[in-house]
Amino acid sequence: MKAISELTGKEYETDDCHFFGNAKQSAAYKLWGAALIDLIATDEMRWIFVFTKADHQNLKAKWNNNKM
Repeated sequence: MKAISELTGKEYETDDCHFFGNAKQSAAYKLWGAALIDLIATDEMRWIFVFTKADHQNLKAKWNNNKM
């Protein structure tokens, strides 16, 4: 499914993305070089951070080894 980023205005494919509610993990991914694709506010007043599945694959082991 296609979506338009509220953050950048660019279109992206949701099937190619991973959606995170974990702010610490998302901050770590961003600091480690992952591009934030979108940032979505929920009705529950929480943020959902959107990264590509490729970035998630590349960084999930680093996250698991360095949990903050």
